[in-house]
Amino acid sequence: MKKLFIGAIALASIGAHASEVTTSVAATSDYVWRGQSQTGHNAAVQGTFEYAMKGFTLGAWTSSLNGDARGTEVDIYASYTHAFSKVTSLSVGVTNYVYTKDSNQNTMEYSLTLDCHGYGLLAAYTDDYFNADSSSMYFNLNKGFELSKKHNLGLSLALGYTTYDDEKKVGSENYLDYKVAFTRTVGKMDYEFFYTDTDRKTLSGTTSTDTKDSALGAMLTFNM
Repeated sequence: MKKLFIGAIALASIGAHASEVTTSVAATSDYVWRGQSQTGHNAAVQGTFEYAMKGFTLGAWTSSLNGDARGTEVDIYASYTHAFSKVTSLSVGVTNYVYTKDSNQNTMEYSLTLDCHGYGLLAAYTDDYFNADSSSMYFNLNKGFELSKKHNLGLSLALGYTTYDDEKKVGSENYLDYKVAFTRTVGKMDYEFFYTDTDRKTLSGTTSTDTKDSALGAMLTFNM
């Protein structure tokens, strides 16, 4: 994994003058992924390094996990985007979820993303959901709205659905997640205030139990 990460950084540095390199650092009150907190509803520090050129994107994203046994999460991703028009594009991508202290949890995911007139539709697939011996599909529909151009204020809405080939092996039923967020940009700073929740139920034998996934939080991102 270390060699792959170093290779990604080296590749991103080649020809940077003819492309775009972006980096960011963020602090969030809760790292929520598809409706599930990855930090036990505690804070996390995150960072992104991304290289883009002629529709191709290569990047690395990392997050602390608040003392979780998995260590630190490092996601290495690549994608290609084709624009059909000014308002419609299609992206195909792959993401490798890597955990520095528990490689058994490492997961490769493949995705398609359609952006059309401001709506985003994601479909993602993995053949082994975090070492659970089950495949999984994820669908997400999202839309952003401009509330105030003068104050760079926006509203973001998202609805997701996760399915498992074998719910018992994963220990969770298929579930919906949603997110509502207010956003504002001031210079190089992005502010987000969000609420997210799910209807997820965990499985134990023949018993299903409601989870407590709801999260109300804030994120601050500095774009370098």
